[in-house]
Amino acid sequence: MEPLIVAEVLEKSGRVHERFRATRFPVTLGRGYGNDIILDDDFVSAEHARIELDEEGKPTLVDLNSENGSYQLPALEKISRVQLGADTLIRLGHTLIRLRTPDHAVSKTRHDSLGVNRISRWLANGPGAAIALSVVVVLTLIDSYQSSAQVIRPEQLLLHALPVVLAIPVWAGVWALASRGFAHHTFYLAHLAIASLGVMGFFVLDTVAEYYAFAFGAELSADLIFEGAAGLVAAAMLYGHLRFATLLTPRAIATASVLVATSLVGLSAFTGHVEGLEFSDDLPYPGELKPALFKVAKSRSPADFTNAARDVTEALDSGALD
Repeated sequence: MEPLIVAEVLEKSGRVHERFRATRFPVTLGRGYGNDIILDDDFVSAEHARIELDEEGKPTLVDLNSENGSYQLPALEKISRVQLGADTLIRLGHTLIRLRTPDHAVSKTRHDSLGVNRISRWLANGPGAAIALSVVVVLTLIDSYQSSAQVIRPEQLLLHALPVVLAIPVWAGVWALASRGFAHHTFYLAHLAIASLGVMGFFVLDTVAEYYAFAFGAELSADLIFEGAAGLVAAAMLYGHLRFATLLTPRAIATASVLVATSLVGLSAFTGHVEGLEFSDDLPYPGELKPALFKVAKSRSPADFTNAARDVTEALDSGALD
């Protein structure tokens, strides 16, 4: 009985692109259409190599005087004839071929928690995405209304919410296309829900930071707290998207998400630091008023403010601050 050989065509990343079962010998490999295994590679000859059985009945790869030759990896040794083992790796042109026998042990089956996780199922269904997006719309309308100092009409509120309402489905669509390419399914509703939840998280953080700065008069620490918490929200949001868009392990996704979010927070902090070095006539006070009952830190009286301003003026006039 002739042996069975499985030829795996690998991508540059090492991932298997295609598999061929060879049950009859000889088996020819090349770019020509008359081969048993056709390789779409301009650096592969029309008839590049052949797998045959040697005198002992063992599979052997023979180079057919190809233009660019055949090489055995990882030593990248040019070969004209080589006996195939259980995990032989051959390079033909720019194509990697891995040859394996049926007794090769496969890796342990990975546990897929995506289908059994309640949160994943909630994100992937229609009601969950609709609820999340509706909450974002309501929060946007409330924010537009309470931040306006004049009477605002309903159509103006809707106009303020329109950019967010349009941006979230577009963002989800981009991730759905990525999911289609890498995970073979769009998961559009899941990405829509994740994007909506992320916007909700940023909205809540921004509101908490504003009230914290107002209550304690601590604009700098409020910005630092917001940057750190926003990084966590961004990491969670990216983790959710990648969980549905890729086939990576949860640990790899979590690592990538944390690294990307940390980079974004660092870039934002650096940009803020550089901008702070430049002269600005903006007052270092929160731009929005809040109810007085939320004020915790002691406020400065108008008299204290006037006295402090007078001291600064006198110091400038005397040249002490030059």
